[in-house]
Amino acid sequence: MVRIALAAVFTGTLVLASAGCSPDAKLPDVAPPNDRLPEVTRAPSGVPKGFSFLYDFGVRQRPNLAAQATLPVASIMLRRGGCFGTCPVYRVTLNVDGTAAYEGVAYVGRIGKFVGRVPFYDFAQLALLAERAGFMTLQERYAGSWTDDETRRITIRARSGKEKTVEDYGDFGPPELWALERAIDGVVESIKWR
Repeated sequence: MVRIALAAVFTGTLVLASAGCSPDAKLPDVAPPNDRLPEVTRAPSGVPKGFSFLYDFGVRQRPNLAAQATLPVASIMLRRGGCFGTCPVYRVTLNVDGTAAYEGVAYVGRIGKFVGRVPFYDFAQLALLAERAGFMTLQERYAGSWTDDETRRITIRARSGKEKTVEDYGDFGPPELWALERAIDGVVESIKWR
């Protein structure tokens, strides 16, 4: 046991010495993070009109009713249609007013119909992600030429009533669509369903 402990101390000293450090060396002074990173006081350039409130102080803690009333997206829906194997089958709808509905059909942790609340900040971030992905200009269908893969459909309904559905079979869509699908899944997992 003593030999093992001495070997560990010796090895640690060798590692420090080989890195040009001594065990007694003083660490360099490092400025606190606040001194190194600029404070964001407004939305960065390129943030579309109607989304700059996401950069307001405290937006995560308290709802911004004015922003909620003007956000261009009314609802976001994701449907996972399964495959010939054990792909998840469910549908979820997230609404700008914070309501959320989930229906699990097969190969998911919760089967049946559930309701919950989606934080406005999370909904707005998904809406911004869809905007930046150019969702309304994507093709209506992306599909691989093989069979037995999962089909996912995202439907976004704008406040104007315009609705767009994009189907993705076999992860064949662009990376922006893949990212939006995964982001929706992440928000769905964070909701307390009842």
